[in-house]
Amino acid sequence: MIYKVSFFLSLLFLCTCVCAQKLKYSVEPGLGIEYNYQTQGAAPEIRVEIPVYKKYFVTPRLSYFPGFNPIHELYLGLDAGYHLMEYKKFSFYLFVGGYYDCWINYEKFNPKVAKKNNIVFEGGAGIEYNRGCINPFIEHRYDSKWKEGTTVIGLKINFGKCGSGGRYHVIDCPDFG
Repeated sequence: MIYKVSFFLSLLFLCTCVCAQKLKYSVEPGLGIEYNYQTQGAAPEIRVEIPVYKKYFVTPRLSYFPGFNPIHELYLGLDAGYHLMEYKKFSFYLFVGGYYDCWINYEKFNPKVAKKNNIVFEGGAGIEYNRGCINPFIEHRYDSKWKEGTTVIGLKINFGKCGSGGRYHVIDCPDFG
């Protein structure tokens, strides 16, 4: 399983590097913390939001609910999303996604329902505060297979607003310009 996770992380990094050079809009890698209300579990996650066309984007995601949670599992998948609108510095978006769910401690649960390998579909909505280079977000997603709600709080990095070519843009202060 370590090899699968390492492969996915390498793929995310490579995709971020390649796509950041080719696209007009910024690729946004991010980190977050998920909380699943039904299982009362918490998980760290990594993601990369990749713009595809105008307001459309795809987001590969990896989240891991460690063994101290009631449900010990690894989620790996892809969301397709759409930025609905922007209001002041807030961006509202919708998404749907498909995931591979590796349920590690499935033996402890109902064998008719619980399987080690599962395919899960989710949908949800989120809000991102576009403050510049580091943008906080919150989103809620609903899992159609397990009938679970999960909230994610995290940060995305917008390299397009951080600078280019390793150099930061210098903005003169209006009072001392």
